[in-house]
Parts: sequence; C-alpha cells; structure tokens
Amino acid sequence: MYLTQAITLWKKNIGESDREYCFFTKKFGKILVIAKGIRKPNAKLQGQIEPPCLTNINFITGYNNTLTGALIKNNFSKIRTSCNALQTIQHILKLVDQYILFPETDLDLWNILKQTLDILEKTKDKDTISLLIEYWFEAQLIKHLGFKPLLKETTTNKANINKQTLRSLQILFQENINDIIKNGLAEPILNQKNNIQQYLNQLLCKIIQSY
Repeated sequence: MYLTQAITLWKKNIGESDREYCFFTKKFGKILVIAKGIRKPNAKLQGQIEPPCLTNINFITGYNNTLTGALIKNNFSKIRTSCNALQTIQHILKLVDQYILFPETDLDLWNILKQTLDILEKTKDKDTISLLIEYWFEAQLIKHLGFKPLLKETTTNKANINKQTLRSLQILFQENINDIIKNGLAEPILNQKNNIQQYLNQLLCKIIQSY
C-alpha cells in the first residue's frame, strides 16, 4: 500500500459505480487511480477527492492502481466561490495533465502547483489575481520543462514584443508570485495581457509539437 499527498487533476466515470481519477502526487508524480464503488450512495470516499482538492490518498497497485483511502486536507472552498478563480485552476490542472506524460516524482512542479493553489485560495481579489496567477504558472511550467526563452530585446524583436511586454514576461519567468503581488507588479503585467497570452500560447504549442 502506498500513501502520498495528491492534487486531483480530473475524474471520469467508469462502469456502474466506479470512477477513475488522475492525480498529481508528491511522491509519484502523475498517476491514474480507480476508486471502486465511489458513486454508490453513502460511499465513504465520496467528496474526498473531487477536483480541485489536496488529499492524502492510499492506493494499492496491480492491473490498475486502486484507491483504498483518502483524507481531504484542502478542498479550496474559496476558489470554488469565484468563477474566474475556478476557471484558472481548471486550466492549470489541465495543463499539468497535458504536459506531464509519465509517472515520475517531480517535487519542483509539485511545489509550484501547490503554491499556485494556496495563493489563489488565500488572496482576496480573486477576480483580478486569477489571470496573473494563470500567466505565472504557465511561465513556470514552460521554464520547468526546459523551454524558458532568452527574453532579450535582440531575440524578441522578431516576435514583435514591445519593451513593456518583455519586462512583464521577464518578471513572470524570474520572480516568485508572492513578490509580484506584494510589489504591485500585477497591474502593469495585466496591462499587457493580450501580448503575454499570445506569447505564452506560442511557447506551449511549440512544447507540444516537440513531444
């Protein structure tokens, strides 16, 4: 039996009463686990692992990984009350699922993902900060995957990136999200949101094409 902290990425109904969950875990990276009977009325694990949430899970291996226990640590209830925050987290969880292909321990990405969820849960101005956090996570994911761009004027001129956008991208790739918010850098970054989103999307597409 294995025990680990897990962040639920997605779920899918299978059979009459079972459900398959995709977790990004602290010890094992991305894994698939079957929760048998979880859709039955009064199932003991019901509500413990619904995305987005942070949970301690127990599972056993075999033909499939099978969930044997779960204890929720944070269901991010405040994120769930904000449409913008929830959309941001759903997008981020989808990115992790899309770009992480194998079940390998990845503590750096685990810490980035957990910090992202914690920050968005705690911040008061979720509608404003949600998009900033989305851009920051995308930048950190790109960097983590080994595709960080040079972000110098000589290398970005061809991409028609102005100085304000360039500076915003440099901050997103280099600075901690807490420092960005604390130092009042959210507004100037979000003023460049269209250019930033376009540039990050181009990088993410290039990564997918390289797989």
